[in-house]
Amino acid sequence: AQIAAAAVQTVQSDTGRSNCGSRGHPHFCRRPCVCFAKGHCKSGDACEYCHFTHAKSPSFNKWERAMIPNMDTGTLCSVFLPHIRHAVEATQIEGTRIIEIIEALATASADEVSGTQADGLKQLHRTLRKFALPALLDQIIRRVSSQTATLL
Repeated sequence: AQIAAAAVQTVQSDTGRSNCGSRGHPHFCRRPCVCFAKGHCKSGDACEYCHFTHAKSPSFNKWERAMIPNMDTGTLCSVFLPHIRHAVEATQIEGTRIIEIIEALATASADEVSGTQADGLKQLHRTLRKFALPALLDQIIRRVSSQTATLL
């Protein structure tokens, strides 16, 4: 889809690591190579996994995992949009096209909720701040590709 293609196209620099799985580290690389971490990656430069150290990946709690699938696409994009903007700035990439696509999908205001949902959104925002750009985009790509593939 265009979101994923735009993300890949916007990577401006490589880390200098020779294996392809480490390209774009830490924001756009593949997951860490388990064999390399143990000191014996037989694939070497051909390895498709990252040979750099990674911080522990953030994850959603039980309530957030239940909340996200129940959001419509517009609300999901509205909630994720400020975090995607921040991640684009943090990665220092040209992400204008990514932002434009998500803005077009963001139809609902995340501020228009009440009660327990509002408290849940506050916690969700705290969690989303910890996610890297590819993880944020992945949540939207999963949703959009199944519902509105024609937009992408």
